[in-house]
Amino acid sequence: MFEIVRTTADDTPVLQNLMQLYLYDLSQFSHREVDGRGLFNHEHLDRYTHDANRAAFLVRLSGRPAGFALVDEHSVLNGEGAGVRTIADLFVLRTHRRRGLGTHLALEVFRRFPGRWEVRQETGNEPAQAFLRKVIDRYTAGRYVELVLDDHRWRGPIQTFDNSLMLG
Repeated sequence: MFEIVRTTADDTPVLQNLMQLYLYDLSQFSHREVDGRGLFNHEHLDRYTHDANRAAFLVRLSGRPAGFALVDEHSVLNGEGAGVRTIADLFVLRTHRRRGLGTHLALEVFRRFPGRWEVRQETGNEPAQAFLRKVIDRYTAGRYVELVLDDHRWRGPIQTFDNSLMLG
């Protein structure tokens, strides 16, 4: 049995721990290096439990953390303050992948935030691209637009949709 919960400040240490595993997995695509302490740095993680324009969610499986999603308002296409949501990061522990947890997590995040979305993946992260295309296609019934950028704003695909249009 799994549950998806919005985090509080008390969950920040759990997010920090899971973030290390996520950034390690992501490093094969991003080529990010650890710092002098052997840790991956993720600036501003605590903002996801304090900032009104951000949110963090934990997936718990049998009471234990199994993944997370970070959501914020940031539009690569329209700039800051455009009222566009994005999944900044989405992660499920490898041992729990292919069980539907990531799909449920993404769908729950979309449901909780009606409006315009930009969901981005880095150029080399083909597993994330395939996963998110499939989830977004299912969620929107194919009513999304995909752009591929290769400039100073972003390098990789971006799926855009407005789920407030799907609610009415």
